[in-house]
Amino acid sequence: MSWILEEAYKCDPRKARIVLENPKVVKELDDLLLNNYYPFIHSELKKTKYRFIPLPDDVEITSVWSGGDLGRALVFMLFDDLNYSFFRGEFSCTKGGFFLEREFFLGLPQNTNPSFIFRILADERFVGMPPTLHIEPSSVYPAWNTHYHITLKAGTGFEFKGWTLHNAAREHLETTIHDSIALYEESIEGFSSMDDVERFLNIAYRCYEAY
Repeated sequence: MSWILEEAYKCDPRKARIVLENPKVVKELDDLLLNNYYPFIHSELKKTKYRFIPLPDDVEITSVWSGGDLGRALVFMLFDDLNYSFFRGEFSCTKGGFFLEREFFLGLPQNTNPSFIFRILADERFVGMPPTLHIEPSSVYPAWNTHYHITLKAGTGFEFKGWTLHNAAREHLETTIHDSIALYEESIEGFSSMDDVERFLNIAYRCYEAY
């Protein structure tokens, strides 16, 4: 009996839609994430000295679809001392390669010069996946007077090229994590001049620029 029939027999016939996944492929990808990539991600997150998730006992792997192929993904996040999440990454593997999606969350106070915000939002080097702006007073940290919430987002994928794939993935993960730390530390006090904004953007280009 093929894996398709075996998995189909396990499905609830009362449901209007089912998704079948090859269990051998799922196990292969999960083993790759758990034994190869997560230990590296955990090590790099730990180096930052910031709080992060997931811890080894809390790793959750979910299915994603990439170009019609089954992928398995894990999410990791960084938090500051007040438990504010400023970075989210999702790393997924398929039989053909990997994909790293990343988001940086920038919070700015209400008295921020609007020209600083416009400079970030209108930057042509983010064309294709431009920053988004959400305006709402923060109920979590009212003392910060955080009013403007800007999200930078990007994604990068690599196809299999022999053994070099794993090295490329690790290098990309390391760069993204540490550049996101640099972004946070550059912006934690807000911006007092356009020079501050330009320094922030020069870091952001390294892992959020559209190519």
